[in-house]
Amino acid sequence: MKTKFLGIGTILLGLFVILVPLFTKCKATSMMTMRCNYTAQAEIAVSIPVVMVGVGLILSKSKESLRFLTLAGIASGISVILLPTVLIGACKPPMHCATIMKPALILFGSLLIGGNLVGLLFSFKAERVKNEHSPSDNT
Repeated sequence: MKTKFLGIGTILLGLFVILVPLFTKCKATSMMTMRCNYTAQAEIAVSIPVVMVGVGLILSKSKESLRFLTLAGIASGISVILLPTVLIGACKPPMHCATIMKPALILFGSLLIGGNLVGLLFSFKAERVKNEHSPSDNT
């Protein structure tokens, strides 16, 4: 049941990562395209696998698939953060992309990392508790 909440949260964060750059990027002119436009396009490309990871988390039945999907979610969250900060960047501070888009993407990426990290730790903890309560083969 907890993986369903994690999956729904991951899907929502993926959709937010798609929507925020669409509404906060600078307007491109025929003479020049701003860096935030490229960041917005790249964030859409990164968010599609994030949504797919969320769907996988909802449908996941085994601990191994849960672990793999949460690792993919963590890697996607890192990508969401790196695009506006290091890889492509955003415009300078009075622009909307620097004051709204960049902090929002850092927040959503951090939430993706945190939520999937909790899911990963939960999968290991649930297995450890199950192993502690199972009868041992001391014959």
